Amino acid sequence: MKTNEIILQANKLTSLQACKFVGLLACWLICLLPFLTGCRKGSTQEIVAENHAGEVYEPSLQQFKETRMLMGTLVSVTVFERSGDTSKEVIDLAFNRIAEIENLMSNYKEDSELSMVNQKASAEFVPLTQDTFTVIKKAIEFSRLSRGAFDITCGPLCNLWRDAGKSGRLPANEELEKILSTVGYKKINLDTEKQALSFQSASGGGVELDVGGIAKGYAVDEAIKVLKGHGIESALVDAGGDLYALGTKPGGEPWHIGIQDPYHPDDTETFLGKLKINDCAVATSGDYQRFMVINGKKYSHIVNPLTGLPVENVPSVTVIANDATTADALATALSVMGAKEGIELAKSIPGVEALIVSLSNNQLQYTRTPNFAAFETR
Repeated sequence: MKTNEIILQANKLTSLQACKFVGLLACWLICLLPFLTGCRKGSTQEIVAENHAGEVYEPSLQQFKETRMLMGTLVSVTVFERSGDTSKEVIDLAFNRIAEIENLMSNYKEDSELSMVNQKASAEFVPLTQDTFTVIKKAIEFSRLSRGAFDITCGPLCNLWRDAGKSGRLPANEELEKILSTVGYKKINLDTEKQALSFQSASGGGVELDVGGIAKGYAVDEAIKVLKGHGIESALVDAGGDLYALGTKPGGEPWHIGIQDPYHPDDTETFLGKLKINDCAVATSGDYQRFMVINGKKYSHIVNPLTGLPVENVPSVTVIANDATTADALATALSVMGAKEGIELAKSIPGVEALIVSLSNNQLQYTRTPNFAAFETR
């Protein structure tokens, strides 16, 4: 089978274009695992696929694909190129760029720039590299757009609920209120002239940044820039389900994306929907793969930073955007906001389309932006 379809399991601004459906359906299976310490989809995804390196698609182009573990997830880079040596070199450069971003923004690395920020920013302004500054600045923009539904200060909340899941005990109200008092993007002071950051002194400490809901999307975008800069015109970069499809496949065939059915996450033949895309990004977030069971009740791993409570009744959100950074952040924001407010936000952002699946009276309801259907295929 041709590898021309990716299954996104939930665990991410010029105009977008829809393309004709061409070719046979096939798939990569992506399974959800944790990413960094973020409280969005937690989207480490395992890709199970045949090795198609060197498979011939037309006389002059071949497909080359490599997968590595980076940013707490499996990251795959697929390119169509004439030379295996050239493709290997370019793919290595794309992975190196992703690794560079991971080293700056991982919460698991004590010497990462983000860890240094979390240690020092309560007492002083901390200078930032261009990458970290850009990601934090964009995160604050999405926080403002979503009125706090997306918030990179929510890491401590996610940790609280993760611990609750392990212990089987709901957080005490006092615990929740204490942690919630440290959460809020307005506690971040970003000096755009000096490219530095501090936390509001009035917050009393405890503020902690976690860019797990946006950094992978940014890394995908940066990897695509590397590929384009070296003349690659047809490629796909997938970081645990946050992906960008560059150009079309040989012959003008679009990339085909399968959105996994939230109630059949292990069934590779059952889809919530199928998309055809090129030159754009897709991200899917949801609560059906990662969750906690406490006192017999299921709780989502996605936490609302405004209430401190897990999101309910939004099993899947898919966002299409012109860049993976936007798709990544909005997939989380819309999960928190829900169908009504989430779709209105998506409609207000140029180049963004979304599908929000919500649960009402045990029935799934599908809410789409007006042009989402242009990307759907059978």
